Amino acid sequence: MSLSKRILVLILVILGVWIALVLELRSSGHHIGEGICKAKEIFNCEAVTSSKWSQIFGVKLSTLGLFYYLFLFFICFCSFFGRLFFVDKLKNVLSLFVLISSVLSLYYFIISKFVIGALCPFCIMLYVLSLVLLVVVFYGNSVSDFIKSVKDGLRFLITLPVKFFNKNSFKENGFSLITIILSLVAACSLTITLPPMLYVKKEIPVELSQFQKHQRLDKFTEISEGLERDFSIGPEDAPIQLVEFSDIECPYCRRMFFAIDELLEKFEGKIHFVYKNYPLDSKCNDGIPAGGHEYACYAAELARCAGEQDMFWDVLEYLFSEDFPRNIKVEEGQKLIINSIIELGLDREKINSCLSSKRQLQKIKQDIIEGDALELMATPTIWVNGSKVKNPTIESLNKIFKFLLE
Repeated sequence: MSLSKRILVLILVILGVWIALVLELRSSGHHIGEGICKAKEIFNCEAVTSSKWSQIFGVKLSTLGLFYYLFLFFICFCSFFGRLFFVDKLKNVLSLFVLISSVLSLYYFIISKFVIGALCPFCIMLYVLSLVLLVVVFYGNSVSDFIKSVKDGLRFLITLPVKFFNKNSFKENGFSLITIILSLVAACSLTITLPPMLYVKKEIPVELSQFQKHQRLDKFTEISEGLERDFSIGPEDAPIQLVEFSDIECPYCRRMFFAIDELLEKFEGKIHFVYKNYPLDSKCNDGIPAGGHEYACYAAELARCAGEQDMFWDVLEYLFSEDFPRNIKVEEGQKLIINSIIELGLDREKINSCLSSKRQLQKIKQDIIEGDALELMATPTIWVNGSKVKNPTIESLNKIFKFLLE
């Protein structure tokens, strides 16, 4: 592989690291690139990254993508310091990886477009990048040479453990072996440590003047009693009126739920918190394409049914605390969930009766209509005293609450 081609590949790989990192940060709850994800109607990053197709054996595809491009970065970088023999090995390994990556990219594009019904622009960037890398690596080779290179790359990786412990093979392949092993270790380490390092809880500047003291929430409908009541905590005349639209299956909503719980304890008696449902699930939310969250509507309905037995908050906390079942049929997962929450002390017959009647579903749909009217773009979305909080964190909410109580 020529020097110029190696430089081009390295540049493309660095671009891949950046895009994969953005995806990984988004899947962790960061709102980076929100404008791109909402640029067109077909784009819906949340629906794609939260679908059942976004994981393999419980590992997020964004995490695997970041690991893949970091690994390629290290072996490409090391190629500038290796002998011609190593560069040859690199070409073979690279040919194998870019071919697999391109096939998987086409597969997931088809899944995203025709099964999920939505596209993630950052995912598309990675799909295109995989195909571009394939073209660059293939360029200047015949089909037979490329196939041979792929086979040699596969053979090299399969025999890697044997060669590492074989003295004769190690003398010949030592630099290649050590480089690939160290690249794997480095890529794995950075995949684990890099996103948390970048996703620091920075204090987001908050324009406090937009939050009015002692302001009622006229833009929201709050029903305090009856079957379709809103579940709330705290005195209705509290100086802080907090409304959250949330999705029980949303990872960022989970963190926000426990953050708000901490703030409710800290500012006890000063907050009136109203919880509203906005499941990113096509089963009850017509604005979400097929392939969104699998359990969000069911979980919302289950929590509200538990509310009929005065256990809404207990069940909500439990659902936010536990991971939803994966890699099994949704119906089987629902049975596992309901069996678990029954252990909290709920009456199974009453819960089943509520779920069968669908009587709580109407209120969930009313919340969704209300959220759409407020131009809800993501979950969680939070309003304090009638003003929307941009990119809410426990730090920004704490700052707002202190300002309102001054």
